[in-house]
Amino acid sequence: MVGSGRQRLCVANDQWSDEDTSCERITCSAPITVNNGRYDGSKTTYDYGTILVLTCERGYYISNKADTSRKCVGKDSWSGIDPICHRITCGQPNKIYSGRYSTDQRSYDFETVITLSCNKGYTIANNVTERVCEGPNRWSGAEPQCTIVTCKMPPSPENGFLTRNQQIYYYDNVIRLSCNEGYEVKDGIQQLTCLQDGSWGAVAMQCVKIVCNDTANVAHESINTYPNISFGELGHVSFNLSFFHLEQGSTEVNCSAGRQLVWTKPPQFGRSALLCHKH
Repeated sequence: MVGSGRQRLCVANDQWSDEDTSCERITCSAPITVNNGRYDGSKTTYDYGTILVLTCERGYYISNKADTSRKCVGKDSWSGIDPICHRITCGQPNKIYSGRYSTDQRSYDFETVITLSCNKGYTIANNVTERVCEGPNRWSGAEPQCTIVTCKMPPSPENGFLTRNQQIYYYDNVIRLSCNEGYEVKDGIQQLTCLQDGSWGAVAMQCVKIVCNDTANVAHESINTYPNISFGELGHVSFNLSFFHLEQGSTEVNCSAGRQLVWTKPPQFGRSALLCHKH
């Protein structure tokens, strides 16, 4: 309402008291400019009932006490309070059991990336290796978890066995592999360690039969050659038939776990008679 004559009295000479009044459209001047933010209108004057929405620039947010929408409710009067666009920051994330973040500070700027690493002997359980400050005190992703490294029980070697047999082994656990009697390690190593990546990190051990190369138990001046046999196998020695003959026992030998050739029935050799001719 414009003018002072909200109430007018009929006075003499067909006249009304006070001045003429009129109703004019209520308008609002543009809201106060917000640092690091803008309203979705660009006019200098807005009609009554107009609603403007404030958007903060990337990396900023509106205080919880302010409303992003403001309405022209009276002459140069907007609903709500003047909003402020605050810089987005994040506090230090929760500590991780057996792990740590790449930095340790009280406050981080918007879109700061921090990486996670677990202590030695632990590994990331839920594939969360980094987190980003994406909102006020809000980090991306789930809370990371570090769990102890485990290794599955390795397969026992053929003709061998594990000296420590359990379903799950933990980081730095050591296991020894041994060959059965009469077998020896050919390739690989006999001791394995559970590594950081959950593997044993070595070629599987191979157990091969022992080959006898010690003839001390069967040495005799009559013998020419010895058989090349492996553990548990039988063979025969050859002797000099020109000068010796087998009186009793056997020329059969067995290969023992100690790499020695062993008689099955110890033989006795006799010297053959030499034939002399008279000239």
